Amino acid sequence: MWVTIAAGIGTIATAIVAIISLVYIAKQARAVREQVEQIREQAQGMREQTEVVREQAKTNRAYEYIRRFNDPTMRIVKAEAVGFLKNTSISEERKWAVLLGGEGNPNNIDLQSKVMLILNFFEELAIMYNRNLVHREIIESFFRKISLRYYEYATRYVSERRVRMNHPMLYGEWQEMNINLRKT
Repeated sequence: MWVTIAAGIGTIATAIVAIISLVYIAKQARAVREQVEQIREQAQGMREQTEVVREQAKTNRAYEYIRRFNDPTMRIVKAEAVGFLKNTSISEERKWAVLLGGEGNPNNIDLQSKVMLILNFFEELAIMYNRNLVHREIIESFFRKISLRYYEYATRYVSERRVRMNHPMLYGEWQEMNINLRKT
């Protein structure tokens, strides 16, 4: 009989230990769930903060392009390069011979460099725009008319360069950006 009572007490004790263990495990599980929820909230906050930082970087880059475009040195380059590209008093054949190196005049290197600087500026800007790495609305607001007009001035030169270099996509990013700018 004592053996039966002892066995019963042992079973009860084991059950009590099991219940206490389950209560402890349940509390730990609740604490883990709360920690997981806190980590999720922190991760969401970090995602939101990252997005804010990305947007700020895109805005900063857009304003940097505007600053570069309006730099006093760039103004001189733009005036000479665009002035030449849109000059109607020079025959088209002579104009393109000068820019494409057909004249052999070393003075043309300065003009060629200025034209290339403008075209490369817009190609670089277009790469950033097309990949959504700059604030598109700021770029559209500031550069829409300028980019379309400059591309119009440079279209023949770009076409000739594409043929001569056997590079059909030369300034293709700029062209793609202008297609998008016409839509906005």
